[in-house]
Amino acid sequence: TIQYTITTTEDSSTSEGSSTSKDVVTKKFSLNPSTGTKVFTTWEPGKKYTCTLTFSLDEITWDPAVQDWENVEAADITIK
Repeated sequence: TIQYTITTTEDSSTSEGSSTSKDVVTKKFSLNPSTGTKVFTTWEPGKKYTCTLTFSLDEITWDPAVQDWENVEAADITIK
């Protein structure tokens, strides 16, 4: 569940002063293919799953992507 609040303040030059409104935007989705809104229908080994979220004033959208992992040569790392 992703939730954020948009706060809007409008200043008025009249005697009424300023007004503030708050709008809460909530979006629920599941990365689990067996429940909720399905972002990915299956999970496969050896794949990289990326879900890019885009926030706007009235909605949250996502752009799921599946790619093969790339093998990268790295130097040895020593942890002490």
